[in-house]
Amino acid sequence: VASLFVNVRTECFGCDLGRYGSSTAPPGVCERCPSGKYQDAKGSLQCKSCPQDRYYSDDGATALSQCKVCANDRTTGSVVGSTSSKACVCKKSAYYQDEDGSEDCQPCIIGAVCPFDGTTLKDIFAKPGY
Repeated sequence: VASLFVNVRTECFGCDLGRYGSSTAPPGVCERCPSGKYQDAKGSLQCKSCPQDRYYSDDGATALSQCKVCANDRTTGSVVGSTSSKACVCKKSAYYQDEDGSEDCQPCIIGAVCPFDGTTLKDIFAKPGY
């Protein structure tokens, strides 16, 4: 009886950039980072979130620089890992004239309070004495 010997590699390789080794996936499976996240190092177990005031719509980002920056008058507030430009809302010092936020940010009116990021015209109220 002839013997057949197979040379099997026993090395492991870390997941590549833009991927992570999930503990829920079968061993040896590298998954792409989901939207709103990136991975700029090899062999990682999780992806990093795009920071505040940034977003990324696709998956598999390999660098922080792929997370797009909100316009200067907009913010994601305290939210990290945003997946769309719609997460970039007017800063607290401004408001939207319409309900859907499709217009430009308007500076908060003198004597008024724009109470939170993403304030609409209906949310504005007067300061005491106005």
